[in-house]
Amino acid sequence: MRAQLKKAEKVKNLRERIKDLAYAKFVEVQDKHLSVVETINYIARRKQKLEDLFRKKCSDGSLYLEELWGVRMELSSMEEELEEMLKYKCELEEQLNELRQELLKKNLDLKLAERMVERKKEGLRKEILRDQQKELDERAMLMFVRST
Repeated sequence: MRAQLKKAEKVKNLRERIKDLAYAKFVEVQDKHLSVVETINYIARRKQKLEDLFRKKCSDGSLYLEELWGVRMELSSMEEELEEMLKYKCELEEQLNELRQELLKKNLDLKLAERMVERKKEGLRKEILRDQQKELDERAMLMFVRST
């Protein structure tokens, strides 16, 4: 019974490590996602400022032709970068959902392993109590036989 308990504890420890690795991967992807969101917001703010500056210069007539081309190229570059970052954000969100499901499964596996260890401990405790009771019964029987 002790061997079974040790085996169950090894299984539980292994599942704990697997869950910890899955959690570390989840946190890593979550950090990447937050970084991408911050980058998207930064690019969007820069783009908005450039568009506002462009509108202001267009309205007051202080925009030169060369400057117009430069602003248009910069806006185009920002739009492409935003599009790429949004695609990457979607990929990370899908990956996060998959990792979240995997982490839930790993947590369930760990809880099952913990229950198995508890059952083995309870079984071992009952076995020890039975053995102790058997020994006490044998001693009582010997004392009774000797006294008669």
